[in-house]
Amino acid sequence: MKFAIFSDISDIAKQMMTFVRGKGDFYLYTTEDKPELLNYGAVKVIIIKGEKTPESISGFITSEFKENNFDYVLIGSSVIGRDVASYLMSNLGLNAIPEVYSISFEGSVVKTKRYGLDSEYQARYSI
Repeated sequence: MKFAIFSDISDIAKQMMTFVRGKGDFYLYTTEDKPELLNYGAVKVIIIKGEKTPESISGFITSEFKENNFDYVLIGSSVIGRDVASYLMSNLGLNAIPEVYSISFEGSVVKTKRYGLDSEYQARYSI
């Protein structure tokens, strides 16, 4: 499996990198230039500089997605991250599974847990 991870918050980025470590190669895309982000095993850590709007960030990640053939994109749920996810899914014609707090992989099946308005949902998605 090959993952693209985006987070504009380094603590969320660290958690996501820790989660995918050992599950496949991953690239981190972030707006935070923090040296400790290099210590989590990413193939590449790309610091996004310049304009940091959801539109420009998602445009950059869209081109990276096409170039690197990622299997999954994980995006940290921040104010910017949620907008980046919307733009990115629209740009690439992909489906999104929003607000996931737990994810696991069983072959080509992705199992997620996410919260609803007043309850918890569990879903299985075949990729």
